[in-house]
Amino acid sequence: MKLKKGLRLLGIWVLVFSLTACGSGEDLAQVSKQKEQIESEETSTASPKNTEVPDKEKETVEKESSATEVSQEDTVAEKQEDTQTAETKLKYDLTKEDIAKFDAQQEICLNMIQEARSYEEVDAEIEKIYDIALEIQDKTTIAEILYYCHMNDAKATKDYLDGTELISELILEYNDLLLEMYNGDNEEYQKFFEDWSEIELKLLTCPSEESMDLELRNAEILTELYSMDETEAEEKVGELYSEFIMNSNLIGAEYGYTNYYDYASEAVYMRDYGKEEREQFREYVKQYIVPVYNVVALQYEQSLYDLSLGEADCLMEILFTDTEELSTDYLSDYFATLSPDMEEGMEHMFENNNYIMTDAEDAYVGAFTANIGEPFCFFGPESQTVFVIIHELGHYYADLCMEEELMSYDLAETQSQGNEMLFLGHLKSKLSDEVYKALVYYQLYNFTNVIIQSTIFDEFEEFVYGLEDVSGYTTEDYDRIMYDIVLSYAIDDPYDIIPEGMLWLWKNVGIESPVYYLSYAVSATAAMNLYGQSVADYDAAVEAYRKLQEEVTYETGFKKALEHAGIPSVFEAQSYRSLFDVLPNES
Repeated sequence: MKLKKGLRLLGIWVLVFSLTACGSGEDLAQVSKQKEQIESEETSTASPKNTEVPDKEKETVEKESSATEVSQEDTVAEKQEDTQTAETKLKYDLTKEDIAKFDAQQEICLNMIQEARSYEEVDAEIEKIYDIALEIQDKTTIAEILYYCHMNDAKATKDYLDGTELISELILEYNDLLLEMYNGDNEEYQKFFEDWSEIELKLLTCPSEESMDLELRNAEILTELYSMDETEAEEKVGELYSEFIMNSNLIGAEYGYTNYYDYASEAVYMRDYGKEEREQFREYVKQYIVPVYNVVALQYEQSLYDLSLGEADCLMEILFTDTEELSTDYLSDYFATLSPDMEEGMEHMFENNNYIMTDAEDAYVGAFTANIGEPFCFFGPESQTVFVIIHELGHYYADLCMEEELMSYDLAETQSQGNEMLFLGHLKSKLSDEVYKALVYYQLYNFTNVIIQSTIFDEFEEFVYGLEDVSGYTTEDYDRIMYDIVLSYAIDDPYDIIPEGMLWLWKNVGIESPVYYLSYAVSATAAMNLYGQSVADYDAAVEAYRKLQEEVTYETGFKKALEHAGIPSVFEAQSYRSLFDVLPNES
């Protein structure tokens, strides 16, 4: 218990953004164009992500209005009358009394430590201050969610930034308390830290007011970028990114790392592999993933032309229609194929109103899962399709299984993207052969695209964070670095999506999600292997996915979790040699 209590308040909890929220917009826009080519008349109301949808009525959800409920009543069990609404759960009610309560408990604990009271007495009081701090953190997370609902709202922005600053202050105070125990003469107090690793102790002993100020400034840089129009952002993003990198490297140095990239890889995202395996993975992407991408990009386009108009509508509905507007209940059909515990866990979000769907014009275009004392999902504009829902439910169920413990983000993204690929395997029995073939090509095209883009972006980040001094670097400088890396992957991209997408990617998520994208790449690769298993033996794939969700702990890590579930390691060639076997049979 002490391990997770210490870690969650060390400032390393971050939002988990969905795959489709981060960088696949260009792919979907291309799909929209391809769809138009095969239709002779307007036959679908599908909503491609990140494209303008004419004549679609969008419901604006204000910050403190009720969340839009999924109207498919067959999708979820009937809600209990006493279940809180999303509106109630997202009420931001942090008060001065909450802070005073924390300060008072902090003083009690400090006095007891200085009086050398027994470990059991001190531990009981620290349990109380930890619980108070978590309540405050949950409330500031609500402020963050409300900010993403209305990013142009002055009060929501202020609440978010104030909450970020407050949590930084509480972390320092909590750390000071633990350091009083850790550095003191009372050997009995060392019981509190007996299960802490070297990294965890470093996280405890290194934070300073200066590093917290840098964290706060980085949060301000992000909100500044969000507030700019496209032209201004293009002009200033290089300067802001340089400041962000320098701030972040100072933070990494304070924790004893060469730069922020190395610090975040090990201490934030808890990756259980190093530079050698990372470079091997990049080579496998070039050797195996790029050729698959080159094939599926063309095959997907051809599969669209093979569809009738009715089949095309069916495909577009699955891919791009908001879940609440679907004519078929795909979710509950899928849930019923899972184990009873997983089925209950997937339905939990709907039954407990632990989600919000918003089409507000100033809302974040994407989806993520946060924790406000319980898992809670945000689905923004153009991010409410069935595959996005499935992705976030992978995170949601993992949060239910893990309670409040932190874990490898590579594993977390495998749980979400694995859910998408398992769902894809399930749909084989629900769709016609032609529709399913096109869907598989699209998903494999999307996943290989994400693997390649995320791997390139990770290589880009490792390079720029490793530069000695980026002051004075411009947007053009970063574009040039990115383009040189893209060329090294020798991608035969018929739509030129990846080269253009990479210039978009660093500008839009380099500050939002630093050093995160490698988690997308390795997890998407593992998820594709899970899909291969589902084609061969769906029930066995369900069991493998269950193990990834229910039989992992904080200590498991990404590599051991894959091994435990029977999924090949992404750092070994065998994980890639059968990728062409999962492509639809063209005979």
